[in-house]
Amino acid sequence: MLLKIKKTTLLCVVLSFCLGMARADLVSHWPLDGDANDIVGNHDGEVSGGVAFGAKGAVAHTGTAAEFNGLSSTITVPHSTELNPQSFTLALWARSDGGAGAWN
Repeated sequence: MLLKIKKTTLLCVVLSFCLGMARADLVSHWPLDGDANDIVGNHDGEVSGGVAFGAKGAVAHTGTAAEFNGLSSTITVPHSTELNPQSFTLALWARSDGGAGAWN
């Protein structure tokens, strides 16, 4: 799984559920609050290209965020059969700073 986002601050990335409330079916949770570690499973991300941690989060209880430079910043999570189920839910919070193809 490769997360590459143009000029975006990524606030929270999880599979199945968000905000750190662990459930039996929660596979992974990457709060991106200082690093790309998975706090639920064993699926830590590999950071490259200048991902900056510590950006302001959406609200006080979400902690901080990761910021991508829009050119080379990535977080790569190595392949795992656990992260490739038949069906899944992916939730994330993102803020675009604009630019070509930016989400509005």
